[in-house]
Amino acid sequence: MKLYDVTIHPLSAFGTPLKGDTLFGQFCWQVAYDPGLVDGGLEKNLDRYCESPFLVVSSAYPKLKSPEGKSFYAFKKPDLPFNTLFPDLKGNLRKQVEERKIIKSKKWMRISPDLTIDLKKIEFVSDAELIDSEQKNKNKDITVIEKTATGETLVKFFGQPHNSINRLTGTTGGGGQFAPYQMDLFSYRSGTEFSIFVLLDEKVTDISRVVEGFSRIGCYGYGKDASIGKGRFAIQGNIEVNLPMPSSANALYCLAPCVPKAGSYSDSFYQPFVRFGRHGDRVATSAQPFKNPVIMADEGAVFLPTEKDYLTCGYFGSGITGVSKQQPKAMAQGYAVSLPFNMEV
Repeated sequence: MKLYDVTIHPLSAFGTPLKGDTLFGQFCWQVAYDPGLVDGGLEKNLDRYCESPFLVVSSAYPKLKSPEGKSFYAFKKPDLPFNTLFPDLKGNLRKQVEERKIIKSKKWMRISPDLTIDLKKIEFVSDAELIDSEQKNKNKDITVIEKTATGETLVKFFGQPHNSINRLTGTTGGGGQFAPYQMDLFSYRSGTEFSIFVLLDEKVTDISRVVEGFSRIGCYGYGKDASIGKGRFAIQGNIEVNLPMPSSANALYCLAPCVPKAGSYSDSFYQPFVRFGRHGDRVATSAQPFKNPVIMADEGAVFLPTEKDYLTCGYFGSGITGVSKQQPKAMAQGYAVSLPFNMEV
């Protein structure tokens, strides 16, 4: 399998986070309408997805440049114990407590284009430090962030007011039917770029067809409120990247929510994430639009696999069945693109 970095540029606000399992599901809808995007069509490839995935999609991560002009990725800080990531806090107890508060705000880690993770050398940064780096690089007003009441962040959250409209009268209706409500959205300013890592089986599809599928998703809209213009993005390009293969690797860092197979790991560190899934496209308006909830390990999870093959195959997890009563054959991506690294245990 080959790994690619597909770079996207947001064109609108979003109602749904750019997580790998949702991106995979929307790509499958593109294949349902255009079977030529994968060889053999969707149903055949989903039937064997649990044994051999034809496509594994990561969540989206900021792609920035340092003040020296070097590109880097901002990945979520691994969900490892505090003392594992920061073992050398110095000073008295008060200074250590103050240092811990500062460190907890550092929710990102800078990763070079070769995707190497070295816990001894890695630089952890906060939103503000990422922003400052980008400002120094561009030497002008930052274009990838919003300033909110809580400080500088990479994303702006806001509420969009809505109201039901009577399509016959073109009004909100009479008799006290005026009932406005608010939808939660988030947005990025122009200039933001995100990387989505795609691991694909070249016997089934290729990067040009995958990019075509994602381009259509960006054109039609991704996730919630796509029908009213949300979730638009444009494809900026794609490059093939090599999966790092450190000889001393004994752990995996996951780039998307995943559901590991029983017995596939000896130890794990993750934040639980419950996916309350909903069908897309025409099934979204059916009598049963909601899927069964799935408990997953969120992106940033770390697993110590029981077999060395997991360190070299590029993905970790499982295919998820039984997620829908409306569509018994429906699958969900429980795999995550994974990066091997060494964690001293």
